[in-house]
Amino acid sequence: MRKEYPAFIIDRSRRSTASRFTDDFVVCTDKEVGFIARAYMLPKSRRAEFDMMLESIPEYERQNRYIMAVIGDAFVVLEIIKMLYEPVAHINRLRPLMKKALRAYLHGEAIAVKGEETPYDEQISAIEELLRALESQYPQLVDLNGKSAADRRLKATRAAVGSLKLLKGIIKSE
Repeated sequence: MRKEYPAFIIDRSRRSTASRFTDDFVVCTDKEVGFIARAYMLPKSRRAEFDMMLESIPEYERQNRYIMAVIGDAFVVLEIIKMLYEPVAHINRLRPLMKKALRAYLHGEAIAVKGEETPYDEQISAIEELLRALESQYPQLVDLNGKSAADRRLKATRAAVGSLKLLKGIIKSE
């Protein structure tokens, strides 16, 4: 029988200023192995710290609670915080569903941020060109807006290039 509802519901309300959560959530609606999971992104520099935390958790619990994917300079973690139906009828179905949930989350994250259909390479090159223009006009930018505003603009433009490169990496990894 065909489902009349989605397999995964993804809550990205952390983007809202009214949200009280700092992470996204993924709900698997499976009737036997349903779960609620928290999805968050960490920089690669915190990978060792995260691995140490995982080592303190028993192996059987770790396998059925965490799944992660390395994307560019970051890694995305999906952590199950609640099973919808206990006891779990078919625990061997949990890991494949977690993988599908992570893939759905990453794909949706890319779609949510991407917006339009301009290729990433073109977007990256356009912003890098803008960055070069800002750097070459830095003295005039400081005269016009002040040093702190000029520095913020350069920093934001560099961050935009980095975000697009990360997003491009997420799309390529699928």
